[in-house]
Amino acid sequence: MKKDAAINVITTCAKEYNTYLENNNLLFLFGSQQKPDFFEAVFLPRHFLHLTGVEIAENSASGSSDFYEKALKGQLSPSDFSLATNGTTEMKLQILPQLMKIHRSAKMVGDYNFTKSILYTEKLVGNITASLGFVRDGEYYVPNTALREDMRDIAVRPQSQMLAILRKSVEQSQYDELCYTAKGLTLQNIALPKALGGKMPSA
Repeated sequence: MKKDAAINVITTCAKEYNTYLENNNLLFLFGSQQKPDFFEAVFLPRHFLHLTGVEIAENSASGSSDFYEKALKGQLSPSDFSLATNGTTEMKLQILPQLMKIHRSAKMVGDYNFTKSILYTEKLVGNITASLGFVRDGEYYVPNTALREDMRDIAVRPQSQMLAILRKSVEQSQYDELCYTAKGLTLQNIALPKALGGKMPSA
């Protein structure tokens, strides 16, 4: 992949990240309806760079948040970054557009099975073509990688079915938007964990 093509993908995805994910929390509910599990993720400007697979140029004084701002404004240049020599950048950028809509496209959740020695992540959310990897950072999980993989091959078996995904702004205390429910389900069909307390919308 040439850098110009990479810039086009990164710029487009930055705008979608800004629209759908930036400064939002996602709540992933998964497992069984009667006793579901969950985890919460936060998506901040600085997390976008890790999903692209590019490296900021050594002569650049900018950090991950600056890289994201440049991408968002359409100001990235080929000298701002380098592509991974092992081809992983191209693989990530091929599936990054669909992962910007992870709040609607994720069908499975699982724990990473450590089959890839060079990759560290903890939780996986995705489907049979692509997934986001998350690591714990304080109260929330944060996205740290994008993977062009069938999630069933890289997650501990059995993977869990995604039941529902909710979204809120980081400034809000309560989830106010239901983005996804599994086919045939409503939020009322799910026995919500008591640990979520006042974070859930009123019935």
